[in-house]
Amino acid sequence: MKPVANKRRNFELWTSGAYGNRLRTWRSFELWCRSQFPGKVALRELRGGGGHCTYDLHPGLVGEEYVRWLSLGVRDEDVVVCEQAPDDRLVVVGEYHHDFLPDGSFRHFFYSTLPKSMRPALREGGRVATGLRATAILRQAMTDRSWGDFEELVLAYPGHVAEVSVYDHCLGDLPGRNALVWEVRRY
Repeated sequence: MKPVANKRRNFELWTSGAYGNRLRTWRSFELWCRSQFPGKVALRELRGGGGHCTYDLHPGLVGEEYVRWLSLGVRDEDVVVCEQAPDDRLVVVGEYHHDFLPDGSFRHFFYSTLPKSMRPALREGGRVATGLRATAILRQAMTDRSWGDFEELVLAYPGHVAEVSVYDHCLGDLPGRNALVWEVRRY
């Protein structure tokens, strides 16, 4: 596979289903409005790491947050709306690197077991596992189908980091899966 070199390419791959299981996503605020989706959502900005992201928005608050983002200079074409993941039911969340690192380790997992969205979970409770322990943490948490999908994905994108969340129940658009890969990156 070609390297995933930027956030926009990552989003194209993710929304096409290339990373497997996923939640509902709308490419624009307007498309989300038309969908009349009644659940909580997250707003995300499509730009390199550190872009704006607001989680856990009730439908009645999305428009206000969207307008605030535009006033901050976020471009309309860089805003996506995503179904909110049930972070209160997270088992593990983190960034998995299936490759050799400069320190000689292989399989590196920066993770957290705090039931929070990835950024705050890693900031407040981030830990590191390497080698077989890194793999075992994910293998124990995932259903067989999720694990099979994940193994296939990391082997298809060597040298990339995979952002993954694993939940205590199955969710998403593929049956029997309890994991979501949000991003595969080499940027």
